[in-house]
Amino acid sequence: MPKASVNGFKLHYEIEGEGEALVLIPGFASGLSIWTRQTPALSHHFRVVSFDPRGIDASDKPDGPQSIGLLADDVARLLLALHIPRAHILGVSFGGFVAQEFALKYPLMTRKLVLCCTSFGGPNHVKTDMDLTLIRELNSNQFDAAVAFDAESKVERIRSETLVLSGDQDNIVPVQNSRNLAARIPGAKLSIVEGGGHTFFIERAEEFNQLVTEFLG
Repeated sequence: MPKASVNGFKLHYEIEGEGEALVLIPGFASGLSIWTRQTPALSHHFRVVSFDPRGIDASDKPDGPQSIGLLADDVARLLLALHIPRAHILGVSFGGFVAQEFALKYPLMTRKLVLCCTSFGGPNHVKTDMDLTLIRELNSNQFDAAVAFDAESKVERIRSETLVLSGDQDNIVPVQNSRNLAARIPGAKLSIVEGGGHTFFIERAEEFNQLVTEFLG
């Protein structure tokens, strides 16, 4: 089980495939295990890097509050530890927050950017009607980081070529968030998967993988 020293703790990661590096950033309270329907397909085209974020599964659980900026720093340190100077960045949901922050903080390390079922956060985030109490209980440090995230005024500074993906039946991060996000990022491409829910990357994996592969080239 490979681990890298990142910001004073050990981060569990896996690498599969060859070619340009592609980092997969998982959603809320999730680790690399959510990518079981992505890694086999994407690794035919890319060097896929997946990982368990701090406090998740096989990675260490350092004390202290989390922030989206801190988690983006973890991704950067992981890439440096793996001697990967530049990578495509893909994030889903909460991981999309981290991916946006990474692209803003580390533009020279970011090739293309894929943002899935996510938003720019802040007061103009389109909220769900669902009760998120249970979700908060899964990981309160990550939940607080998500609530504090607001990149609406910053995402216009993203210069990486960007694809925004969403399912039109997403009942956790409503699809309007993706439309709003794509409208704020210069030149961003928007693709909506009809009938896709919040985990459309799992439910419609073949379609998702094809969209990602074609965009990344």
